[in-house]
Amino acid sequence: MTGASSGIGEALAYELAHRNCKLILLACNIKALESVKFYNSQVFSSNKKNK
Repeated sequence: MTGASSGIGEALAYELAHRNCKLILLACNIKALESVKFYNSQVFSSNKKNK
Protein backbone atom coordinates (compact mmCIF):
# COMPACT_ATOMS: atom_id res chain seq x y z
CA MET A 1 0.00 0.00 0.00
CA THR A 2 1.36 3.42 -0.87
CA GLY A 3 0.88 6.55 1.23
CA ALA A 4 0.81 4.57 4.47
CA SER A 5 2.49 7.20 6.65
CA SER A 6 -0.46 9.58 6.98
CA GLY A 7 -4.10 10.24 6.33
CA ILE A 8 -6.30 7.59 4.76
CA GLY A 9 -3.34 5.33 3.98
CA GLU A 10 -2.24 5.35 7.62
CA ALA A 11 -5.78 4.63 8.86
CA LEU A 12 -6.11 1.81 6.35
CA ALA A 13 -2.77 0.33 7.44
CA TYR A 14 -4.00 0.25 11.06
CA GLU A 15 -7.33 -1.29 10.07
CA LEU A 16 -5.76 -4.00 7.91
CA ALA A 17 -3.19 -4.79 10.59
CA HIS A 18 -6.05 -5.10 13.08
CA ARG A 19 -7.59 -7.68 10.71
CA ASN A 20 -4.28 -9.61 10.74
CA CYS A 21 -3.46 -8.82 7.10
CA LYS A 22 0.14 -9.02 5.95
CA LEU A 23 1.14 -5.57 4.74
CA ILE A 24 3.82 -4.03 2.57
CA LEU A 25 3.80 -0.31 3.31
CA LEU A 26 5.37 2.45 1.19
CA ALA A 27 5.66 6.17 1.80
CA CYS A 28 7.86 9.17 1.02
CA ASN A 29 8.18 10.13 4.70
CA ILE A 30 10.31 7.33 6.17
CA LYS A 31 10.18 8.65 9.76
CA ALA A 32 6.38 8.71 9.75
CA LEU A 33 6.31 5.27 8.13
CA GLU A 34 8.59 3.90 10.86
CA SER A 35 6.14 5.28 13.41
CA VAL A 36 3.24 3.44 11.74
CA LYS A 37 5.32 0.26 11.60
CA PHE A 38 6.29 0.54 15.27
CA TYR A 39 2.70 1.20 16.38
CA ASN A 40 1.37 -1.75 14.37
CA SER A 41 4.06 -4.09 15.67
CA GLN A 42 3.46 -3.09 19.29
CA VAL A 43 -0.33 -2.97 19.33
CA PHE A 44 -1.27 -5.75 16.99
CA SER A 45 1.42 -8.25 17.94
CA SER A 46 0.22 -8.02 21.55
CA ASN A 47 -3.37 -8.59 20.35
CA LYS A 48 -2.30 -11.83 18.65
CA LYS A 49 -0.67 -13.04 21.88
CA ASN A 50 -3.87 -12.39 23.84
CA LYS A 51 -6.04 -14.52 21.53
